[in-house]
Amino acid sequence: MNGDHAYPAIFRGIIEECAQRAMDEDVEGVPDWERFRVISDELGAFLHILARGTKRRRVVELSGNSGAGSTIIWLAAALNEFQGDVYASETNPKRLMKLQNILTRASLSPRVAIHDYDPVYAYMEEGSVIAPPVVSETESEPVQFDMVVVSLKDSDWPNRLSFGWDMLCRHGFMVLTDTIQAGESADIKIGEFFDSHPASVTGLLIGEGVLVALKLPESVTVDTETDEEEFPVSIALPDEVLTGEQAGKVLAELEAENRKPGSRFWAIPPVTGRFLWMVLRAMGARNALEIGMSSGYSGIWLASALKDSSVDTGHEVSLTTIDNDPEKINLATDSFDRAGVSDIVKILEGDAIEVIRSLDEKYDFIFLDCDKEYYFELLDVILRKLRRGGILIADNVISHADEMKNYLDAVKNHPNLASITVPLGSGEEMTMLL
Repeated sequence: MNGDHAYPAIFRGIIEECAQRAMDEDVEGVPDWERFRVISDELGAFLHILARGTKRRRVVELSGNSGAGSTIIWLAAALNEFQGDVYASETNPKRLMKLQNILTRASLSPRVAIHDYDPVYAYMEEGSVIAPPVVSETESEPVQFDMVVVSLKDSDWPNRLSFGWDMLCRHGFMVLTDTIQAGESADIKIGEFFDSHPASVTGLLIGEGVLVALKLPESVTVDTETDEEEFPVSIALPDEVLTGEQAGKVLAELEAENRKPGSRFWAIPPVTGRFLWMVLRAMGARNALEIGMSSGYSGIWLASALKDSSVDTGHEVSLTTIDNDPEKINLATDSFDRAGVSDIVKILEGDAIEVIRSLDEKYDFIFLDCDKEYYFELLDVILRKLRRGGILIADNVISHADEMKNYLDAVKNHPNLASITVPLGSGEEMTMLL
């Protein structure tokens, strides 16, 4: 699998074995409900980086007829790093035995609980009914999860989505897989669900397709508007719902300026800004580094996520941003002031390599969006400033693929990195330091 150097040999062997098992069972006579469920390496790597990079500590896969399978293995490997817990269910005895055997051999079983009943449905004489959560801290207080995974291959996925949402904590991830083949009716149902359930939602054409929703506080009641041509790329909340009214207004002004013909203050599109906000907010990061500030557009997204995290945690937060263009620095300074985030932003002027080398701290999150020919040259010094488990996101890896080849080859084959290309906006390379 691509980038398999990033994972222990025993894990690589287990994933390859899962793929082979799925191929062996993909024959006439083996019913779909009995086959071992395997996701693509691309989707598995994305879920692994997302779960580990944002430190998910309690994850549940609400599988039905699609069955628990390699999704659990990817997630268990991610949470195993910091002793997180993974829950799943498998009602088919043959698949349950296979999965338990694989987890044991991969040394992943101690923190994984696989139930032999479906937590979403309790079978009673009068039929199927929604059941209580699978586990609880006390009899009166159900366990909350910070990541719930549901496959759209399950015909009853709307019930699983609704059930899982109630089990999800604030700023937890709801992950819907298998979106590519789900069809227009699924798109409509998903849109209707998030019309009444506040979340920041991003759909990605990774592997079988995945939609990631970050659960927002119940106090957020703004109706969403779904762009049919763009879905499932995003279900767009107004920016100010995420960033606050003051910052949202400035983002709208900058976006309008960026779209003007001949503008030299290029910036990421709003959908990329929302994705950065989601990842940074879920991480609960204390500090972030941005290389290339332009008009301050992306910096406002980053700073807003940091400030929002600070409200919950009480931690001091900071964004350090670097550029060598005085005109851009002046514009970004004004943007930060007007957005109300300048109190946590530190602006540094100069050559990026030299400035980064002079920094004393390590960062939870780094966003790279400067001149593309410098990405590869900057990589080594950037990695020295990224904490272990931290996330580096580089912009324009699809739109400038030829210029980015050396950089992409480096991050995808680095012995201490796990990296996945996220097809969003101009293309984002999401890299985690192992």
